[in-house]
Order: sequence, then C-alpha cells, then structure tokens
Amino acid sequence: MSDSQQSSMIRKGGRIRWAAGRQDGYVNRIEGQKIDVVFDNGSKVSFSLHSGAVEAIPFNAGDSVMDGNRLVGVVIEQVLNQEFQTVKVQFADGTLKNVVEMNLRPASLDDPVARFRENQLGDARAFNLRTVAADLWTRNLHDSLVSLSHAKVDLKPHQVSVVHQVISSYPHRFLLCDEVGLGKTIEAAMIVKELRARGLAKRVLILVPSGLDRQWQFELKTKFNETFSIFRSNTLQSLKGDGVENPWMAKDSIIATHAWASRTKERREEIASVHWDLIIVDEAHHARRQRAGSSVRMTNLYRLVHELTSRPEFARRGVLFLTATPLQLQRHELFSLVEMLNPVLFASEDDFVKHVQNLSGLNRLVEDLRREGLTENLALR
Repeated sequence: MSDSQQSSMIRKGGRIRWAAGRQDGYVNRIEGQKIDVVFDNGSKVSFSLHSGAVEAIPFNAGDSVMDGNRLVGVVIEQVLNQEFQTVKVQFADGTLKNVVEMNLRPASLDDPVARFRENQLGDARAFNLRTVAADLWTRNLHDSLVSLSHAKVDLKPHQVSVVHQVISSYPHRFLLCDEVGLGKTIEAAMIVKELRARGLAKRVLILVPSGLDRQWQFELKTKFNETFSIFRSNTLQSLKGDGVENPWMAKDSIIATHAWASRTKERREEIASVHWDLIIVDEAHHARRQRAGSSVRMTNLYRLVHELTSRPEFARRGVLFLTATPLQLQRHELFSLVEMLNPVLFASEDDFVKHVQNLSGLNRLVEDLRREGLTENLALR
C-alpha cells in the first residue's frame, strides 16, 4: 500500500503504529498535513501526515478489545463516523456500544483457559517466579496497617480497630455507625489509603450529602494525601465537550453529592456502568426504601446505591455505609441497608427483626449488670 493510500486511512481517534519507534497509539488531532499522536505509554509525538512514518491499524470484525476498565469485548463492525474512527463492540457484560478506537486497546488475555486456547503458554521458571511473587504478596496483605504511618492525624484506638477489621475481611463491606464526633470520616479515609496501598482500590466513589463535598475533599488531601475530584454538572459538560464518552471513567477518585448524583435515571446508569473498586456513602440512612401499607417508595439515592452494590457482578465490590447512631429508621428501612451490604446475611426481614430483638435483650442484661455494679467484676475475671 502506498504512503498516500495509507495516509487516507488515518483518521482522528484511530489506532496507529509507529514502526521505527515500536509503539502503538492513537491519533489525537489532525491539523492540515500534521497529525498529533498519543502513544499507549503516554508520550506525544507529531508526524507529517504523508511521511509514511505511521500506519493505521484499525480494529476489524472479530478482534478482541478491552476498554479503559479492562472490560473485554469483540468488534462487530466498523461504524461510519464523519469525525472519529469508530467501531461497534459487543462487550462481555452484554452491552453493545459504538466506541471510538482511541478508547480501546487490544485485549490482553489473562484468563488461563483463554491463554491455553491461544497457545500462550509460559515456561516452568516463569510459573515458579509468579508463584513465589503471589505468596509474598498474600503475606503482605496480612501485614500491619501501612496507612498508620501516612495519616497526618492523631488516631484513636477504636479507629485503628475498625480499619483493621474492615481490611481483614473480604469483601470489605461494612456499616460504620459510630456516634457523632468519633471520626467515621477518618476511618473511611484510612480504609481508602490502606486498600490503595495494597492495590485493591484504584477506582473509588464517595457519595456525600450536599455541602459536604469540599469538606471530604479537604480531609482526604490534607490528612491522607489522597486527591479526589468533585463532580458537578459543569464537570460533566466539560469532559463530554472534550469527547469523553462516560465522564465518570475519566477520574479514579470522585466525590459527588447524594441529590445531584442520583437525580436522573441517565446519570445513575452512567455511574453504575463504571467498574468501581470501593463505594463510600456518607449518611447512608438517606438511601431509604420506605414502606407505607402495601406500597414501597425508594429514594433516588437508594436506587443509585442499590445499582452500585446489589448487582451479582458487584458482589465482591468494597462498600462502606457511614451513619451516626442512634439511627432514626424503621426496622424495614434499616434492613434495606443491611440487605444491600450482604443479601444473604439474613434469610428475610422477619429474621432480621428477630435478630435485633434478641440483641435488645442482651443490651438490657448489660444495663442491669452495670446498675448492680457487676460489670467491673466480670471484666476482672
């Protein structure tokens, strides 16, 4: 193929290969006879359009690809687009989308069965090295909390205990119900820091009440050096204006308010389509499923949080619900929160109510013992 024919195939957003530099990337801009290329390693280089230095390597029907969240799919066909090089992709989660090539990469096979079918086999030495590395990594997961040395705050013993319990359990799904002023925000930030130190929480979404987004952002940055972006309407408009298909995939650390994030069905679907590693909901009691007679009413926040936590494919996703005690909720409302965290913990709402009633009896026993001055004697034993 001649250089002129090859250059005619180069389009904005399309995949290209620079043979001399042994790099693949995509065309970010075409201006006259100049093209700006962004390579997969992040470097940027400009070329003459007709120099023949780069060649188009479009995805064809049947090619395996993956998006920015490593969701794998298969190219169905090229899509006619006047501005961007675009393909139709059938993803593994069942969705069929038209995606600009610049947002895709060739799929890397990490499933053992798929690698075996493609005859991508390693040698015994590489296998042994991976086994030793996996063993060392597993041991590291059970080491002491590395986040303790990174927090610019005086930690209280109960906070360290809470973080250790969350980190030591899998999946990391908890309802943190400390009283006001006992530092639930600090506990959540420590958990974020710890999971990231262990490579377990790249994408984190924090949903907070209106007016608290700046406070959360400040606390995370100043005390834990964690940088989070606040998403609002103008944020989405700016990112979509830059050609980003789903703006919620543009950042790995996002804070958004309850009312705004859950306001419309379209926005809830955009958020739920992202493969988050950890979801944090401050004042989670606002995510209510209320009942009046035979009718059930769900708040928009409940609809969003339910989408984020209760799908079968999200069963291993980390989730933290933060709420102060005492909770001013009906039993069925509290059960709806617990059910989102762990749908198999209680067989039914009646089972949950029975469990709560048994706990109240235990609490009364402790109070009786305290009034009689017997708790100190029990503690000494």
